[in-house]
Amino acid sequence: MVRWLLWQFAMPSFPPAARAVPALFAAAFFGLLSTGASFREDEIECDHAASRLAECCPELQAGLLDCSYSQGCGSETYEPWLSIPESECIRARDCREIQNAGICERVAERTAAIQAERERSLNGEAGGDAGSEGLDASERPAVCP
Repeated sequence: MVRWLLWQFAMPSFPPAARAVPALFAAAFFGLLSTGASFREDEIECDHAASRLAECCPELQAGLLDCSYSQGCGSETYEPWLSIPESECIRARDCREIQNAGICERVAERTAAIQAERERSLNGEAGGDAGSEGLDASERPAVCP
């Protein structure tokens, strides 16, 4: 990478402005890396488990499996819909075990409940607290026993 950047600056056939563009992109890229923007472990584990579920549970709508963590202004905090232990449990099983254990059905139920809670929250309806998604992650019924 450093050799490439040096080559970009040493190219006499291009005007200085054209040589600066790759350097600006590189600076922006390394700047983003240094801001601490990273993924949380629970997001990564959840994404891996969601991939396994999408493979093993064709009836699930993969787009509803939200593994992102976001903390908004106020009390709105969305956590990944699978905890780290649940994600590890799902990843440790093959598709047959996941299907026979009823994990696909429990995931579909939890996903529907979380979506309904978020919609109530967005509509300002009573009982719709976006921060809790109905139940704290530790209080949700287990998806993968």
